[in-house]
Amino acid sequence: MGFLMDIPEGCPETGVAEWLGVTKYEQPLDVRLGGEAERPPENCPGSYGIESWRHYKDLFVSGEPVIVTEKLHGVNARFCWSDGKFYVGSHRMWWKQSEGNVWWRAAHQYDISVKVPVDAVLYGEVYGDVQDLRYGIKPGSGKILFAVFDIQYISNRRWADWATVEQFCGAAGLPTVPVLYRGGYNSDIVYGLAQGNTTAPGAGHIKEGVVIKSASHRFSVVGRPVLKLHSEAYLTRKYGSEHH
Repeated sequence: MGFLMDIPEGCPETGVAEWLGVTKYEQPLDVRLGGEAERPPENCPGSYGIESWRHYKDLFVSGEPVIVTEKLHGVNARFCWSDGKFYVGSHRMWWKQSEGNVWWRAAHQYDISVKVPVDAVLYGEVYGDVQDLRYGIKPGSGKILFAVFDIQYISNRRWADWATVEQFCGAAGLPTVPVLYRGGYNSDIVYGLAQGNTTAPGAGHIKEGVVIKSASHRFSVVGRPVLKLHSEAYLTRKYGSEHH
């Protein structure tokens, strides 16, 4: 998952990326998605991020109960209340309310301000006419969809287990990301689930990948045991967008 090159003279044994000045490319945000930035809420947790299965594929014990969900290709969204004010954010930014902002559009479309618990951050994916994989949505239509993939409590920074997420979303009338597998961990099963086409009805294009979560409350070298795995087709596709 990289490239090969001759070792330049003076190259250190570690920290090669830093020595070469190589950094991760972040695609500029599409002007249709953003708006004016908001000051971050004081008590809400930071940005959402999980490690790659390709780096930690032995994190899960064989046979350990796991839940595998489809990783939808949209933009990361987070919603919370702080000091009586409702906040709407993307992966790294919080946004002031505006008509064109895709995260605020999702908040209004799904009435999230009245559904998100006061002591929690609701994380999900806004997708549809957002990136190059559109899940059956017509390009240029502007139509968006939303699905919850996590909940974190503000007061103790603990994460809700998947059963709690499903129970909450069922009661609130919010969709969740598709569940592809519940059962004992098997690396071959997980890898296979990441490949092929999305399970979204009417789409027919490739999956972005999957997210694997332990069904237990144990901790690991990466914190809670949750990993992501992108499909081979997703990683090698041409002209893909990567807005965060």
